[in-house]
Amino acid sequence: MSEPSDGSVLDGPLESGRLDDLSTALHWVTALLIIVMFATAWSREAVDHDTHLASALMTVHRTTGVVTWMVEWVRLVWRYYFACLPPFSECMPKLQQWIAKANEYGFYALLLVQPLSGLGNVLLRGRSFSSFIREMPALFEAIRPSAACSCRLTSDR
Repeated sequence: MSEPSDGSVLDGPLESGRLDDLSTALHWVTALLIIVMFATAWSREAVDHDTHLASALMTVHRTTGVVTWMVEWVRLVWRYYFACLPPFSECMPKLQQWIAKANEYGFYALLLVQPLSGLGNVLLRGRSFSSFIREMPALFEAIRPSAACSCRLTSDR
């Protein structure tokens, strides 16, 4: 515990063995956003894709993906510059500490790259898409494979 100049005792995040409150809140916001994304993706697969419900589910899914991406950037910046992280246990082997850190940063990387794959899938197919904020026009024409690149399966082998 640390003691401020007025003599009172403060429980800091490092002394309590817990993350700071904002890190914990961002963790649970991320978990909730991921649950919403899975629920909307799976729900959309269960309905006819040409309905308004399917369109609304995709809007929620895409918007949640954008929000998740932004939250992960905030979370990563907060963790790097401001977060109070509890130390690893002294009896934890260095290899296990390294694996834990690699796992954490790998998860950050996944959460930052995955929404980009969905965005690329929409943009490179020349589609417009909607979010809660606004309708985004198609930014590119659809990229179609050329006849020279297409492969045919033959039974001539």
